Amino acid sequence: MYSDTFQHLLDRTAEVCGIHPEYWDIFGKHHVTSAQAKQEILEAMGVSAKDAGSLEQSSAERAIREWERLLPPAVVTSSGPVQLLLSLPVDQEDAVARFTIRPEAGGSSEFELSLAPLPKLETLE
Repeated sequence: MYSDTFQHLLDRTAEVCGIHPEYWDIFGKHHVTSAQAKQEILEAMGVSAKDAGSLEQSSAERAIREWERLLPPAVVTSSGPVQLLLSLPVDQEDAVARFTIRPEAGGSSEFELSLAPLPKLETLE
């Protein structure tokens, strides 16, 4: 059986990683995602979820990796405006970002954006 602390940590990590706590199947039947399923999915995603200690450490490492990445590796969206969150080291907040958008239908568009005027939403130390 899982301790309340481990269960809470597992639920929070699963949510952050996009694992839903429940779902409806194609036949209209409701399912609750079990703790074991959450652990196995997290393990498949590279997040160690054997116990509270490994889950906490692995979650912290994942959060740091996300902060160190300028942008997500891929963004899936419908047409229209898209807002992206950038993660930058403090010494580069006045830099210029260059990025390429490659739609699924083909082609590409390149952009250059000054980062200085962008609002700062969060910080991590």
